[in-house]
Amino acid sequence: MTPAAALLSLVLQVAAADAVDPALRAAVARFFDLQEKEDVAGYLAIWSPSGTPPRPEQLKYVFDNGDDRYSDLVIVRVAINGDRARVRIDVKRERSSVRPDGTPFVSVYPMSISLSYEKAGGDWKLLSEGPAADDLAASLLEAPDEAAREALLASEPALAGQQVLSSLGRSAGAAAVRMNYNEARRIYELVVQVARRGGFKREEGEGLQNIANAYYFQRRFPEALAAYEQRLALERERQDDAGVAAALAGVATIRYSYA
Repeated sequence: MTPAAALLSLVLQVAAADAVDPALRAAVARFFDLQEKEDVAGYLAIWSPSGTPPRPEQLKYVFDNGDDRYSDLVIVRVAINGDRARVRIDVKRERSSVRPDGTPFVSVYPMSISLSYEKAGGDWKLLSEGPAADDLAASLLEAPDEAAREALLASEPALAGQQVLSSLGRSAGAAAVRMNYNEARRIYELVVQVARRGGFKREEGEGLQNIANAYYFQRRFPEALAAYEQRLALERERQDDAGVAAALAGVATIRYSYA
């Protein structure tokens, strides 16, 4: 156990502990240790230059509004691909704070999070932190076929609904902002698949709209029109006026573009 883990009294548990890079285990322990110490500079220093850390003032605000202690840390899963790693973690968080009336308050609750790292100079540097559903979303995107995706979703029933749809949506939105419309469309197609599996009609419709938008920006008008019309049929069935209006606007835009 690393010194940081000893300070936290964390129990690192994995199915095959010897298979986990000790440096990666140490990086995970340090992530929580620095939050317990409320070390703003130290916490920001564990991030990769290509990561997305919180702003110092955001971090200080969190630290100033409560004291955290972490225990019962379990490394649930580690996925390493070259110099990148993704770690799923379950941990218990105890937050001590003060109510508006000045009385102390302690909340204890379990957390399940996903940390992404990249290796730089022999050290694992943090790229992102997020909910556990981010790990499932990444695994779904890496899965080789539909059968593998179905197995992943079946193995994670607690995450396989709204949570993973939100994670996938964030990834697709980021790809669209980068104008990587092929990647955005690929992810939105997965959104539609997952939404259909779980019966999330609103998310299915929004996914179809975004697939159509991606095709539109690629000037692939027939495919865009087909996706808008799929959404239109779905929203008419749902009797969702806002969804119908959005789909009709898309159809009209395509027909105008053809003219």
